[in-house]
Amino acid sequence: MDKKIEWFRLVVHIGAWGTLLVLILVNFFNPNSVNPILTFEHHTGTAALIFLILSLAGTPVGSILEWKDFAKRKKALGVYGFMFAAVHVLAFLWLDYGFQFKFIFNVVKNTVYIWFGLAAFIMALALAITSFKKMKQLMKKNWKRLHRLAYVIAPLAVIHFFLIVKANILTLQGNVIEPLIYGSIVLILLLVRIPPIKRGLINLRTAIQSRTRRPNPV
Repeated sequence: MDKKIEWFRLVVHIGAWGTLLVLILVNFFNPNSVNPILTFEHHTGTAALIFLILSLAGTPVGSILEWKDFAKRKKALGVYGFMFAAVHVLAFLWLDYGFQFKFIFNVVKNTVYIWFGLAAFIMALALAITSFKKMKQLMKKNWKRLHRLAYVIAPLAVIHFFLIVKANILTLQGNVIEPLIYGSIVLILLLVRIPPIKRGLINLRTAIQSRTRRPNPV
């Protein structure tokens, strides 16, 4: 098997688990940490969004840029995105509210940004549960239909982010920069999947490659 692919696979796994370990150490074992629970929730939510975006980038990067190694890791990246989302939700339920579901229900009921985050999490859970080969074989065509929810999950997560930081994209007020960056990346990754745009980018890449490979005249 190609060692290059194995090295990239190793990078994905170490990167995910290493990120989680660093977040735990920085927030809960740092005496200078201020409000570690809230910070940990924010960081795990951001990590979940980043891994979901990387997973969403797998297909266009593989087809447009011909980076096949990256495309082969989109499943693992998506699963790690769900893992960070699950840790994010667990921190909210356990560390914030100690599994006191009576209070949790009231908070969820009256907090709009949680609705978007919860919708994204439920969809990600469905994709994680059905990410195994056996489930793909059992579901057949329905598997592909279900996994198109990946195109919805990332935008919902971005909206969740916008609402949390109280950013107003129309007036550019609030902490708009970070969620706007992630939102722009998600939008680009969705746009490049549109067939005419995708074909145009592939043709552009082919033209650039043919030009750079063309021998210089003596």
